Amino acid sequence: MRPVSYWLFLLGFLLVLGPPGRAQPAAATGSPPDTLYLGKQSGWPPGYTFRFRAVHLNSRARPEFQERPDRQLRFRSGIPNDALNLGLLNRPARVWVRLPVASTLAERTRFVCSVEQFADSAVLFVQRAGQPGLVRVAGASSWVPAAQRPYPARVLALPFTLDAGERALLYLRIDVRMGAVRLPWRISTEDWLRQREATYLVDSRWLWLLGFYLASAGFVLLLFAFLRDPIFLLYSLYVGLASLFLMMNDGLDAYFLPPALYRALWQVGAYNVMLLAEVCALGILLLFVRLRATQPELYRIGVVLCATAVVFVGAFAALLELRPDWQVGIYIIRELLLGTVLLYGGVGLGAATENPRQRKLAAYFLPTYVLFFIGFTVAWLNHAGLTNRHYLQPNDLAWALCAEMLVLSVLLAARFRHTLRRHALGRVRQARQREALGVRLITAQDEERERLARELHDALGPTLTALHLAWQGRAVREALATSEQASQAAAQADRLLRQVRDEARAISHALLPAELSAGGLAASLAALAHDLDQPDGPVRVSTDLGTDLDELPTAVQLAAYRIAAELLHNAVRHAQARRIVVQVLRYPACLEVVVEDDGRGLNPSASTEGIGLRGVRARVAYLGGQVHVDSSERGTIIIAELPLLPA
Repeated sequence: MRPVSYWLFLLGFLLVLGPPGRAQPAAATGSPPDTLYLGKQSGWPPGYTFRFRAVHLNSRARPEFQERPDRQLRFRSGIPNDALNLGLLNRPARVWVRLPVASTLAERTRFVCSVEQFADSAVLFVQRAGQPGLVRVAGASSWVPAAQRPYPARVLALPFTLDAGERALLYLRIDVRMGAVRLPWRISTEDWLRQREATYLVDSRWLWLLGFYLASAGFVLLLFAFLRDPIFLLYSLYVGLASLFLMMNDGLDAYFLPPALYRALWQVGAYNVMLLAEVCALGILLLFVRLRATQPELYRIGVVLCATAVVFVGAFAALLELRPDWQVGIYIIRELLLGTVLLYGGVGLGAATENPRQRKLAAYFLPTYVLFFIGFTVAWLNHAGLTNRHYLQPNDLAWALCAEMLVLSVLLAARFRHTLRRHALGRVRQARQREALGVRLITAQDEERERLARELHDALGPTLTALHLAWQGRAVREALATSEQASQAAAQADRLLRQVRDEARAISHALLPAELSAGGLAASLAALAHDLDQPDGPVRVSTDLGTDLDELPTAVQLAAYRIAAELLHNAVRHAQARRIVVQVLRYPACLEVVVEDDGRGLNPSASTEGIGLRGVRARVAYLGGQVHVDSSERGTIIIAELPLLPA
């Protein structure tokens, strides 16, 4: 007895889709012939009827039991119509097909009975004319890859031989554990089957479709490598799982997959693979329409639903092996999960349209959902036995997924461009923030320099001057004039006081060039060089300054002064130079600050540069310029290039 929900579904889709193409009783088509006449071509003659019955998988496996008169009354007549479609049986099924056949060929011919989809195993029994009983002639299992089957083929192929004009009774036993029976099957000559198997990929458009699936997944994986956006990885998983389901649906997995992976997929089940593909599609939807930001509760429900489906698939195989009596319940849960995931996708899209910012994204994603819904609905209706329709080759779902992937690829490419623009804007914003921070740091540094310069000038400077004047006072001079040694010590102290006063003044000018605001960059550098270039000092400093430096912006002049002052003091303190040349030259595109000395050069074995040179590099880098250093034992040349904005 089928559940009430089955008949409700049947009634609804009969109203929408019209009469299903399932097998109908023989009485609806008159009195068809009892025998199937086999020729060179494959296919079922119009109006032909075969007899079948479905029993539990644990029922008797020998056909003699089905030949009892009381059992034959339970066989039903039907029209093949491309597939033996019994729909959801709510139990693992063993299907018996009773088929009288006769050869119409003039020579002994080898025929093949082939079952194409989702059969765990198939066995063919033959009773020939004058033969007392049924004899098992062939068997095959879908759990074994094609290369390891008795008759290597994509389909379960069961060969048998008939002499010219010979009649026989065929009994086909098909075992199906998945809880639904839709079995495309046919009887053809072996030559016809070999030709069809050899050209199937091309004739059924599978070669084109698989190439498109592979290209689509590779394209999106490339996008994922650039951005690490999880939506691209989910899309690639979705394409892979959907392709696996379609290959399993059409028997191609038996050709292409390694034996271990092939058996593992059959343990999981084709429709569980489809359930995982739906989970990936739902994850793409959640990320694409950004449901987490505006509908957090609905988003969490979707995450829980996806996690539940993944856990169910993981436990499916173990539960079937450990508790076979749970099979009906497990199949019902799977069908409910498939429908719930599909329904949730529509609910999520509807909720996204409530937010103005998400409405446009939901409208973009809607075509992909519609395509997936149509393709999956057609496949599930055939799977459930409500319809038996195929409008496209190899099947409608394959082309629906192809169209969906095409639209999704366009959407994800647009998302990739949008993400790139967003990242570029973020980098620009970060650069501006770093620039503002650098400006604040340099401003704070300049303010601190100004404070220190004023302290040196206003506090230490007057004190040193007063000390020097006091030292030169009359009383001190008369006291020191009493001996020659005291006079020499006084002269030495006087020189030291003058040197300290001059150094304090030089440091004050270096920290805060008074002439920069009054006379400009050239005057400030000239004053700095004059303070260091004492007639009786060990260092001679010369300058080569351009005439148009004072026209530069104040910030550029101050930066150039700081760089030149730092390099000049480095040459005096560390290089032990005797001659230093400072050049500041203005070019159309840059301002060049050059400090050359004849000192001992930089230490090549040092692991790091000094603080002064590192500070110069940082200041130049902040301004977008470059620093070039050429150092040897004969001296050092340091060139700092500061870019100038066009006027």
